[in-house]
Amino acid sequence: MSLNIIKKVAAFVLAGTMILSLAACESTKDSGTEDSSSAQAESTQDVKDNSLGGWEVNNGKLSLKENAEAKAAFEKATEGLTGYEYEPIALLGTQIVSGTNYSILARGKAVVPDAEPSYEIITIYEDLEGNTEVLGMDEVLFDTEDDVPSSENVQIPDPFEGFSTLEQAVKAAGFEMSVPDAPKWYETAIYRANTGTQMLEVIYSDKDLENEDAVEAYRIRKAIGSDDISGDYNDYSEKTEVSVSDNQVSLKGNDGKVFVATWTSGEFTYAIDIDMDGQGLSGDEIIALVNATK
Repeated sequence: MSLNIIKKVAAFVLAGTMILSLAACESTKDSGTEDSSSAQAESTQDVKDNSLGGWEVNNGKLSLKENAEAKAAFEKATEGLTGYEYEPIALLGTQIVSGTNYSILARGKAVVPDAEPSYEIITIYEDLEGNTEVLGMDEVLFDTEDDVPSSENVQIPDPFEGFSTLEQAVKAAGFEMSVPDAPKWYETAIYRANTGTQMLEVIYSDKDLENEDAVEAYRIRKAIGSDDISGDYNDYSEKTEVSVSDNQVSLKGNDGKVFVATWTSGEFTYAIDIDMDGQGLSGDEIIALVNATK
């Protein structure tokens, strides 16, 4: 392998993991006891414990040879693809859903003479029974001057599809969902479905999430299974369980404020991830949300 190719691959891995790391850092909530500078330093040190939408950065060994489960899922999901060959290079991150999503950097090449290689960030989904599928591919583009990928060109593929109404998202997911009304000041509702993992998600925000200064109230998720689908891996100082409508609900938070609620009911698992501009919700407020989520 030439030095130029090695530099390109190294730049891909660096850019991909950098974006996952930045996404993870941005999801860290204020503990209420630390100042902003110390919280920022701690979030950088413990970035592997934080995530955005459930993605956890791989801060360990990137090679697929060192990540047997990801390698097996990748090979199984791509073995049926024709006309193109993919070589996995690095495991960038994972997302725990009703199963596991893997974000993998791969080198691809069409099976034709003199084909130029391309680099893709491929999302592979593996369900709890070991079935796999490719959820999405995003080509990593080169800067024209430096011939290396830039952070503007590297994106983690989003396995969710957006819809205009909850009814449309429900139809795509294949099961019903009821959610509480939007809270005051957070009337923008985003309805999303991940058909690969059979998950529904409703996000209440003060404006569309495409705006960099958008502030979320909370995300409500429902999926088939029993896994924790909150996507929140922050370390909270307060953890408790309460009974709500005959369901045991796990609550996590700091200083009397709740930031995460998870529970199961029947064949479904639920999660509410609260932001509210870093303020969280009271116990009574989160119980009301749980009661309204079906």
